[in-house]
Order: sequence, then C-alpha cells, then structure tokens
Amino acid sequence: MGTVTVANAVAALVRAKYAAIVLGPAGVGYLSQANSLFFFANNAGALAMGAGLIKYVADAKNDHELKTTICSAFSMQVITASIVMLALLVFARPISSYFFSTDKLIAPVMILAIGLPFAVATSGMMVPILYGLNSYSLYAKAAVIATALNIIPFVVLIHFYQVKGAFVQISVSAGVTFLLTLYYVRYLVTNQVVPSGWFGWKFVRWEKIKGLFSYGSASFGVTMLYAGTALLAKAVIIQRLGVVVNGFYHIPVALHALYVPLFQHGLWAHTYPILSANPKKQRRDDEINRSFRFCFLMITPLLVAMILGRSLIIKVVYTSSFLPASDLMAVQFFGDFFFISTYIVSLVLLATARLKWFLGLAIIYNLIFVGSLYGFIDQIGALGAVWGHVLGNVVILVVGLWALHKKLDFRPSREVRRLFVICLCVVGTVALLGR
Repeated sequence: MGTVTVANAVAALVRAKYAAIVLGPAGVGYLSQANSLFFFANNAGALAMGAGLIKYVADAKNDHELKTTICSAFSMQVITASIVMLALLVFARPISSYFFSTDKLIAPVMILAIGLPFAVATSGMMVPILYGLNSYSLYAKAAVIATALNIIPFVVLIHFYQVKGAFVQISVSAGVTFLLTLYYVRYLVTNQVVPSGWFGWKFVRWEKIKGLFSYGSASFGVTMLYAGTALLAKAVIIQRLGVVVNGFYHIPVALHALYVPLFQHGLWAHTYPILSANPKKQRRDDEINRSFRFCFLMITPLLVAMILGRSLIIKVVYTSSFLPASDLMAVQFFGDFFFISTYIVSLVLLATARLKWFLGLAIIYNLIFVGSLYGFIDQIGALGAVWGHVLGNVVILVVGLWALHKKLDFRPSREVRRLFVICLCVVGTVALLGR
C-alpha cells in the first residue's frame, strides 16, 4: 500500500503545482468541481460493489463460482455505468449550468461521460478482482505506472486547452489507467487464476447480484452521501461566491485528501481485520483504544505543523495567489482532529456490522454540513462549509461514542480520554491563535 500511496501523493503535488501556475484559482475551482462530478458518477456507475466483489471473489470455491461472481457484477455495472454515462450526455447542459454556473462547459462534461466506463471498469471491477485474488502486487504495478504516465496528458492538455483540457485529461487518465490495469489482469487469465472464457451471460445470477449489492449497500449509501454533498457544496460556492472562491476552498479539501489516507490505510490494514474477526470484548476494546491513542499522537503534531506553516504550504504546493485559503485551512485542520476520531468510530461500527449506525452517522454529518453551508455562506463565505465539517464531526463523534457504548458496551479508556482533551486543546489553541 505504501508504494501506491507515495506515488499518488507525489503525483498529486506535481499536478497541484502545475494547475495552480497555469490555471490560477478560477481554473483550479473548475477542475476541482470536475473531479467531484467524475467521482460521484464513477461511484454511482460502480454501485460501490468493490467490498462485496472482493469478498465473493476471495471466497469462490471453484471456477464456476468465480465466473458467476465476475459475470454477475460485470453485467450489473454495464447497465448502471451506461445509465450514468447517458445521463451525463443527455443532461450535460443543465449539469454545466448548475454545477459550474456556465454554459461553456457542456462539451467538456460530455467528454467526462466518455471516460466514465473506463473508470468504472477499473475501480469497480478489475481492482476488486485483483484484491480478491490476492494479486495486490499486480494492482500496485498498474497503479504506479498509470499515476506516472497520467502526468503527461495532465500537463499537455492543460497547457494547450486550459480548463477544457483539464476536463479532457480526466477521461484520458481514466483510459490510460484502464489499459494498464487490463494489461496486468491478463496475467490472471494466462496463469489460469481467472478461468479462460470467463464471461458469458449464462453465468449471470440474480442472487449473486443481490448478494453483491446488499453486502455493499451501506458503503454505497455512505459513499454517495459524501460524494453528493461535496459536489453540492462546490456548486453552491460557485453560484454564491464565484469559481475563484471555490479554487480557494479546494486547497484545504485537497490537502485533507492528501494526508488522511496515511491514517486510513493503517486502520484498514490493522484495526479493521482484527475487529471484523469478532474478538473477545477485552481484545476489541484494547484495539479500539490503541487506534485512538495512535491517531491522536500522530495527527496532533502534524496538524499543528500544517496550521502554523499553512502559508508556506500554499506557496510551495500552489502559488501565492491562493493565500486567501489560509483561514480556511486553519479551520479545516482543526476539524480534522475530530474527523480522525469519528473515522475510527465509523470503522468500528462497520467492522462489527452495525450498519444502520454506520449509515446514520453519515446522514447526520451531511445534514449538518449542508445546513451550515446554506446557513452561513452569506455571512462568512466558504468558511460556512468548513465549519460544517467541524460541527458535523463533533456531533457524530458524540453520537458515535454513545452508539459504541450502547451496542458494544465500549467506553474510551481514561488514558485515551485524557489524551483526547490534551491534544484537542493543543490543536484548538494553535488554530485559534494562529489565524
């Protein structure tokens, strides 16, 4: 996981710097919204079947069962991806008008639709199959090479076509990643890990489709909630405050997405497997407390450093024209302390199959976020969205801990509670005084 994470981080920094120099805040604001739209469409087309597909592929007892799993998932995703792609093509004008506040991006939105099937086939089908067959090394090779190669169309297309080129490179990158992943997937067929002649409509099974979707329904709901809210927030900011402000808002959101996976990958690789194995209560509680303690100790100095050095980060990663995002970053990073806490709570609920609570926390957060966005945007601008991030995470942390106490009889240890208060005071003080 480390190689892919590092490659993505380095490529993201290169793209961020180049886009900031060439496109400026307005262009970055459009590019940010284009990525959000593509992410939303990709998840809708793939139906968030990834987790279920990994499980069913890994559990397949013979070639026939593997074929029915792959064919059933593939047939369903062909239908949903086609519907989403058609929607982008047919409704390109209203999508451009509402989400980008302009009619000049109709053609670029349609180009996004062309790249969608490639993204769905990669993230929704091939990557889960590679994971399920314990072939992560093949995925890592494809991902790292694709990440490096995709810098080329990013630079070239934006250089010649500016904002429209930024839209086109999203689809081009999806196609490049698809081809590279497909190239490595063929090894599975060559080595008979995946049986030859793997696809045929006769292998499609409705009960398999139903099982795949029901397994990932909670994750699908949560993913679409967060993706939809992010898309809506940027649309509202563009409409009310202008695309330049959305370029500023993109900075804290992008930096959050850049460093948070460092914690998420560790939690998924270590904590989730232990908790999902249904250990004894003492082992489970110790693991949850250990996760809280590790994240608090690691994220606190990182947040303090980023809050104090945020102006330098903006100048190095972006350009000085993005310095108005400085105040947004201070509030965002303060909220991220609560975010990492709620992420652990949500992970525990998911691992212990408390899916209604897992989905419920996501609903509560997004309602608070949207309420804060609409309620405060006219008074404090884009800070309304960032404070929504803070308030939403505070509320669902309280609700989530109550749920853990009620459903799992879990309470954070005295050491964890003391550490939480100390770290919160440090981050809060730096965020307040550093503004």
